[in-house]
Amino acid sequence: MMAATLLSGGLMALVQIIATRMPEGEALTFTMLMDLVAQLTIPVIGLQTVFAQEAVIALTGNRRAQLAGATRWAFKTIGALWLIAAFGFFIFQKSFTLNFRVTPLALAVTLAFGLLAMLQPVVAGLLQGKQEFSTFGLATILNGVGRFAGVTITVLWLGGKAEGVMFAVFLGVLLTVGIMAWRTRELWIGQAAAFDWRGLLRRTLPISLALGAYTYLFTADSLLVKRFFTTDTDAYNSVRLVGRILVFATVPMAWVMFPLLVKSHVLGKKDNALKYTAAVTLGVGAVGALGLTLWPELPLRFLAKGAHVNFAWMVPWFAWCLLPLPLAHVLINNVLACERYAAVPWLVAVAIGYGVALRYNHETFISVIKTLGVFGLLLVAVCVVFTIRQPRTGAKR
Repeated sequence: MMAATLLSGGLMALVQIIATRMPEGEALTFTMLMDLVAQLTIPVIGLQTVFAQEAVIALTGNRRAQLAGATRWAFKTIGALWLIAAFGFFIFQKSFTLNFRVTPLALAVTLAFGLLAMLQPVVAGLLQGKQEFSTFGLATILNGVGRFAGVTITVLWLGGKAEGVMFAVFLGVLLTVGIMAWRTRELWIGQAAAFDWRGLLRRTLPISLALGAYTYLFTADSLLVKRFFTTDTDAYNSVRLVGRILVFATVPMAWVMFPLLVKSHVLGKKDNALKYTAAVTLGVGAVGALGLTLWPELPLRFLAKGAHVNFAWMVPWFAWCLLPLPLAHVLINNVLACERYAAVPWLVAVAIGYGVALRYNHETFISVIKTLGVFGLLLVAVCVVFTIRQPRTGAKR
């Protein structure tokens, strides 16, 4: 799974690199629409972890009927949430398309992609619970391969408009979700029985909110820049991509280490998994940021045919201001693994504060980048406090 996750992450980064060859203004539009989908999935991010656990319990305790009921309930709930979001976009379509300079067709394709992205955590969790890691890895890789191939063809040979590129991404995730749904169909097609949906929500919401705080910090700036800036937005997108590649290179380690952190917590062991993961994440990120500080023009020469090299001065700013986010991702996973859910409201508060600060502090690109850096550090600070803080006597650790 580690190799599949890293390979898929690398392909996703290549997709972003190819996207810098899109016509003027379209690259940031594509990035913004992808980030919009990421924000749509925030309420359901935690379902992958919960359904992985539910699948293990069902398969070992002969509770398949309850799992089928829970899965169908999740599908219906996600469908209802998506319909609410789609209706909202339909009502405010004119305002959205004007403010963000996006076509109605691109928005429609994005919403279709968003529905599949919201369903994916459920079927991915079921597949993990079945411990079909080879299929999970294959589906993950095919998503990256399909997305890369589709975007490459669309950008290099078919003009590279945002709606076409989003349709290529949609086909990639359709393939992935289709494979996962097919391989887990026996878990949710059969007879359904009653289950504790309130308990399912109680377990899902803290995970979704905590990871959602990270997701929001990672994605909100593209929507703001697309809305409030009209010049040099593709240059900002290229510089942003250079910094985000550091995150793509380090975040997969947190995903892979999460089960080890959970196991250590359940068994009451104190090992070095967290320290090792945090040190490697911070070390790799710092080395990358230092390299980008010394040679900021180098990566920009490969993006957008080198059109944005004169913006190389922004690269070190972005690299260092993004550095706290992968570390925060590692620490958030540890907080969740240890079930220290008291941290969740504080993480959400940081995300809300970031949104407010962005809204009122975006005079220049640098002010946007600095705001991200400040609130990234705040996210890390909250995680550190709840990582070292000892639970009260009798409280759940």
